Amino acid sequence: MTKTIPTDDQLIGELIDSFGNLWECEPPMHDCFREVVSKEVSEDKILAVIEQTTINLDGVEELLTGEDLAGAIWTYVLEMRWDKTSEDWKWHYNDTQPDDRQILLSEVVEIDLCLEVIFDEVDWYDYLEANEMMSAELMAKLPEKYRKFYEPHHKQFLLDGECV
Repeated sequence: MTKTIPTDDQLIGELIDSFGNLWECEPPMHDCFREVVSKEVSEDKILAVIEQTTINLDGVEELLTGEDLAGAIWTYVLEMRWDKTSEDWKWHYNDTQPDDRQILLSEVVEIDLCLEVIFDEVDWYDYLEANEMMSAELMAKLPEKYRKFYEPHHKQFLLDGECV
């Protein structure tokens, strides 16, 4: 039988599954994206190094200031072994690497992807209500570089007739 090598997405999925509920980021961290940075394949073993980029957002006020957000790149090693019985690759081992590093949003290659994740995870309705603010006011206060990420939420408020 030909051993089909798992895709990067499958390897990332195996890593996430191996951590279970411990994988989830909690505020102020936002899990922006994950990528396989290396993959060594032998006859019965796959060793993959996977990086997870997270960005921290303590509050919307950080977005309003326009300052560079901080985060981290977490490095993991995933080992898969060929299982002759099932004729499939199976999770064998995973570990974190001690070379996790701090990063600024401006240093991330996929800045737009990170900002989309962050803006999608913020409870904008709660923020606007707590600050007795209208969506248009927030849009005006956001630095230009962030407006396009808030705009879909603003349009939804307009459609729903809320916070306008």
